Amino acid sequence: MRARGPEKKEDRVREMFNRFIEAMRETTAPSGFENYLRSLGARRSVGGPTIDEARRDYRSAMKRR
Repeated sequence: MRARGPEKKEDRVREMFNRFIEAMRETTAPSGFENYLRSLGARRSVGGPTIDEARRDYRSAMKRR
């Protein structure tokens, strides 16, 4: 059997690492209020609701569903 070149091994390691990271993202993804809070922070560079205001807004939105 022929030995594989370094780039082949690097490709396999990179692919394994990418699979591992993707699996971690799936198991640690925020849900519910955490996701809502994260999305608020991503949309604003400065300011935004306090944590209590965000909780009230989130509860209100969930009741309307």
